[in-house]
Amino acid sequence: MTNSDGGSASFSQSVSALVTSHGFAHGYEATGHSLSASVVAGEGGRMQTDYDYRAARHRPEPVQAMILKGSQRSGAKPLAVHLLNERDNDHLQPLELRGFVPDQLVGALDETGIAGAARAIMTTDTFPKGAMATVDLPGGQVKIAGIAKGSGMIAPDMATMLVYVFTDARIARADLQAMVSDINARSFNCITVDSDTSTSDTLLMGATGASGVTVPAAATAFPTALEEVFLDLAHQVVRDGEGATKFVEITVKGTKNDEDAQIIARTIGNSLLCKTAFFGQDPNWGRFACAVGYAGVDFDPACLKIAVDNVVLCDNGIVAEYREEDAAAVMQHPEFTLSISMGQGNGSAVFWTSDLSHDYVSINADYRS
Repeated sequence: MTNSDGGSASFSQSVSALVTSHGFAHGYEATGHSLSASVVAGEGGRMQTDYDYRAARHRPEPVQAMILKGSQRSGAKPLAVHLLNERDNDHLQPLELRGFVPDQLVGALDETGIAGAARAIMTTDTFPKGAMATVDLPGGQVKIAGIAKGSGMIAPDMATMLVYVFTDARIARADLQAMVSDINARSFNCITVDSDTSTSDTLLMGATGASGVTVPAAATAFPTALEEVFLDLAHQVVRDGEGATKFVEITVKGTKNDEDAQIIARTIGNSLLCKTAFFGQDPNWGRFACAVGYAGVDFDPACLKIAVDNVVLCDNGIVAEYREEDAAAVMQHPEFTLSISMGQGNGSAVFWTSDLSHDYVSINADYRS
């Protein structure tokens, strides 16, 4: 699997066959606090789009015009466009797309334009995000490629994040839906930048079947590769977190169940004091222990162990023997792991977060959507 910086010809070419004339139907469900990812699958059919217009309601100009301006400004060639009416009593009304697509938009369509699409969906992102993989199956080789947008308002229940993934494999919609939902729970719903969410969350996957290669029901190679693509994109979002200087993996193990581990990891990842400690490169394990304590999970503090990479800060609930400079040296790295061991069972979870810097405040004090 390779990443794209948005301008890679190989990345564009790898998915050109996935977004050509092969028809597909798609859908997704989104709410303000969680996202149920749905998929695109099939070999024919019409586009079916569900879109929440509330986020666009207070914009000073029609969204149709803003889409055109954004496309022209970035030089991108959008894969799909939502068209809206002019304001009607302060409400935006959807237009029937059939027979009402401006020539400018049709002319901008390009089957190799996914790199431009990755740039077009950026807001405060500092780089376009893409990932791809090839999978060898019994019937031949298939490709998976995706793009993502996200930098701020990123939390474990999704956030202001757009993710579009395509494959040329043949796979039943129900099978792909189950696969996407399962992997989504371990990837995009396990990242956080600032704990804020929004109503514009989308994770959409399309399977065109263009390769003619079917994914066998018992195949493990395809879901493994798909998880690699999901995780690659999810990690890129965290690394590009607004003002972020650190990429921190939080591993929690030894809880009574996986849910408890997820709660603790999420609590640490969203803690402002923990995130500022990451930024300050300060191995203040008391902040991490405090977050574990108020997470609401029952545990014995005498079993708690905390470490940054291989430097143990807290063992059996009390300060461990370590050199402060060694722990600080670990936290000076742009990437490191904060490990929490609870000693209560076999539950575990992994989350990824960023630090909280001065730049995050500056970006969001100045930014107006």
